[in-house]
Amino acid sequence: MEVLSTHPDMPEPLGAMNHGSSGQPRPPTSRIETPNLQTPYVRDDTESSYTKNESNKRAKLTIKENLHTKTHGLFGEVPEEQVAILTPFVSKPLTLELRTVPVIRPSLGEVVVRIAWTGICASDIYFATGTDATYCSHSHIGGHEGIGHIVQSHDPAHIGQAVGMRFMAYTCGVCCYCLKGVPESCPRQVCFTRHLRGSYQQYATVPYTSLAILPDYVFQHENPAIYTTALCSGAAALKALRKAGIRPNDVVVVIGIGGQIGYLAGVMARRVYSARVVGIDIASKANSPTISEACDVYLPSPTEGGTHMSDEFQSLLQSTCTKLRADPNLPRGADAVIAAGSSVDSYRDLPSYVCDGGSIGFVGSPTYSITFDVKRILERQLSIKGTLMGDRKDSYQVMDYIRSGILKPKINEIELQDLPEYMQGFLAQKNWGKGVARINGPLPSAAPLTR
Repeated sequence: MEVLSTHPDMPEPLGAMNHGSSGQPRPPTSRIETPNLQTPYVRDDTESSYTKNESNKRAKLTIKENLHTKTHGLFGEVPEEQVAILTPFVSKPLTLELRTVPVIRPSLGEVVVRIAWTGICASDIYFATGTDATYCSHSHIGGHEGIGHIVQSHDPAHIGQAVGMRFMAYTCGVCCYCLKGVPESCPRQVCFTRHLRGSYQQYATVPYTSLAILPDYVFQHENPAIYTTALCSGAAALKALRKAGIRPNDVVVVIGIGGQIGYLAGVMARRVYSARVVGIDIASKANSPTISEACDVYLPSPTEGGTHMSDEFQSLLQSTCTKLRADPNLPRGADAVIAAGSSVDSYRDLPSYVCDGGSIGFVGSPTYSITFDVKRILERQLSIKGTLMGDRKDSYQVMDYIRSGILKPKINEIELQDLPEYMQGFLAQKNWGKGVARINGPLPSAAPLTR
């Protein structure tokens, strides 16, 4: 008889994932499964995911009890219910709700992860609003930058492992795209939010193969939450810098320096690549706490219309780059520009940001199309490269930068129940640096997990 391995004294949670006889997960359904539990929200018989039968007041009370109260013993057991941030339906405007949902019992090949913290990524807005319907068209629990511990599994060797949840949960590793370093195009990929419930919940039941095993030093750090920056934003920023071919003393322009990826790209350009950084973002972010760390010089982004950079801004940019190089004999633009913003204005005439032979790297995307003069790019021998996200190796490299002290990310930590409001801050361009939501927090030292 098979025994389900758990942390000591953990009762078995209710619920089950949808699995076939092979033990592999079937394709996700159009809604989040909800067993018939005494919860404030129960599954409707229609295709809608949930029907409310109580107000969110009870859910808000639940999260206060579940997230921060050790005396209730939730750090030593897997409860039957949990609190999560749910996207009940994919549509505009952005709709995120605090809900009480069941903790799902793992099937073969699955584990339950007690999530300590999760990074917050603006891409969840696109999934929740249907901006890109190919990624998510059903109700879901978002989040893909979670860190925590495995607390329930059919394999006792898994118990206590520290793990991370990256957006690209699984790729085959052997197709032509994986082999050429473009795993984002793998036809067998499995992703959090699109295929699996994400990290905006207290306990995630997911395939073991979808998790990244974390080094021991992550939860030995005085503030493990900063390692969430490595799972998505940091890995994407590092990959963009690497593809741009940054060298020591190069001048790099980072557009969107006040955002999550832009901030980390600026910091790593300075501390890892020993480059000089010109940060560009909207004027309202000039005094953000992360700006001075991420760049040597900050310039407000040009806001004029048209397709070309103004002569005034181009002159200012060139003089700034020249001063940073300390090479007045050959005034010129930046060696590379990393475009990590979302404003169309900041993307206009990007070739004018760099000198001949320079590199333009995209790791963000404007909301509307932009055009470039191909003849001009050819004659100036510019390179344009896109970066969708980093891989696990990039995430581990960023973790090592944090461990060694090279990278000390500043995070803006919030509580899980505040996440809907924080996501609205992305739309209003009010957020700065890297956002992190505290879910359960660290395991108490009095009750460590053992394998």
